[in-house]
Amino acid sequence: MTLHDFEALSPGAIYDLMAGLIVPRPIAFVSTLGRDGSRNLAPFSYFMPGGVNPPTLAFCPVLDAGGTPKDTLRNIRETGEFVVNLVHRSMAEGMNATAASFPSGESEWPASGFTPVESTRVAPPGVGESRVRFECILFGTFPTGAEAGAGTVVVGRILACHAAEDPGMPIARLGASGYLDLAAEGGGKVFDLPRPVVPPKSS
Repeated sequence: MTLHDFEALSPGAIYDLMAGLIVPRPIAFVSTLGRDGSRNLAPFSYFMPGGVNPPTLAFCPVLDAGGTPKDTLRNIRETGEFVVNLVHRSMAEGMNATAASFPSGESEWPASGFTPVESTRVAPPGVGESRVRFECILFGTFPTGAEAGAGTVVVGRILACHAAEDPGMPIARLGASGYLDLAAEGGGKVFDLPRPVVPPKSS
């Protein structure tokens, strides 16, 4: 066994280690609205169900390189609402496109190619192509630090769930650029999606 002393590692090294060892992880594809009505869509693989009374789920966005909250966390704090969409294999490329570092306030929806659909209990739209959508209100946020890479655990209370008659199996996140297609024949298939970059705007 190799000892990894977390007190001596950089945040980036710790992230790579944790993301590569705690696998597979489901993906929370979170849609939010800014206070001005701007739409945001972003994937998070630090994601889990919470309790059932009340029904809750949790995911963990991290602060950017400057120690500033990204749009998803800021929007949830401002509006108290969000939708968690699960991601299936046919959605993988569109989901991955939203993982690029878009400028704050710029919507990832056009890059994703997905269809926003009206929610029933909250204002943010869900992803029409998702087979499972959880409409949530904010239960609480729990910061783990204030510097770049620090996480904020977001706990949402689930008000409603939209699930297809056959919800199938979502994809899961592995380490580095790896993903796992749980629905693939033979019990799962690993595939890679390199992290995207934001395409330059045409002048």
